[in-house]
Amino acid sequence: MKKEHIEFLTLQLLKKYKLKGWSVSFFDWKTTAAGLCNENNLTISYSLFFAPKLPKRIMMNIILHEISHAIVGCSEAHNEKWKNKCIELGGTGKIYELSEKSIRKKHAKYISVCKICGEIYFWYRNGKHKCCGENMQIYYN
Repeated sequence: MKKEHIEFLTLQLLKKYKLKGWSVSFFDWKTTAAGLCNENNLTISYSLFFAPKLPKRIMMNIILHEISHAIVGCSEAHNEKWKNKCIELGGTGKIYELSEKSIRKKHAKYISVCKICGEIYFWYRNGKHKCCGENMQIYYN
């Protein structure tokens, strides 16, 4: 989705739900999140890395995800109150989308596999990552 469309849709939803004083921004310094909600500075931000790559359906869900945080408060995190609000607004109420994982897979510099459950993870930075309580072996992609 284009940056301008994301900004327009977010501003329309902020207005619809009477969230006054909020603004929209974009960031290129983090590639592990598609969107962020900051109630301290009343800003909903989106990743310039993910936004143009995600299908419209997924990006719309991310917009609704962040609007839900703005409505219920970021301190609610991803609990039932937040999830119910997200679903009420038309979102899925999910924290992560599979499409994000496929994009991470395509652009990741490192891959790790959990020795216990076999889950595969994709990383941008090397470091100590854990799954099932164990450090995972990191491989260069």
